[in-house]
Amino acid sequence: MNADSEPLLIFLHLAWAAGRRRRPLDRCRMLLLAADEALHLGMLDIAEYCRLEMLRISPGHLVSRFQSFAEARRSEDLESLLRQLRRRYARERAEQMLDRLGLDVAGGRGSYESDEEYAAGILGESLESLKAAVSRSPSRDDRHRQGDQGNRTRDDQED
Repeated sequence: MNADSEPLLIFLHLAWAAGRRRRPLDRCRMLLLAADEALHLGMLDIAEYCRLEMLRISPGHLVSRFQSFAEARRSEDLESLLRQLRRRYARERAEQMLDRLGLDVAGGRGSYESDEEYAAGILGESLESLKAAVSRSPSRDDRHRQGDQGNRTRDDQED
């Protein structure tokens, strides 16, 4: 395991644990931190998949305003939120949380060819299926068009 990937894998494990414990807000927080780490590492598909998971859990999440996590990351609002979360979940605290949950980041890594493949596995996907899901995801413009169709009046629909 590449030492640079360790924070990403820690946050993904914590997101997985939060999902198992039915704590959607905590899961979104961990996914947001993981997406930021993935983006920093150049794992764009992992970052985008984390964004899609956040939107599945919380459709109105801050990242919904952007077409991609990379675009969202340039937002001052998101930067502020990430600063708060980084203070709250500093690496040492995140590692302690993992220890309390009995999770080992390095434990499952051996069966994967890369840290990116391992990250996809923690998210419950193969790297290929994760990339396919990201490529199939609708853009923000598509989501807004779908939303606009739901807001049409009965008279508009009959035309």
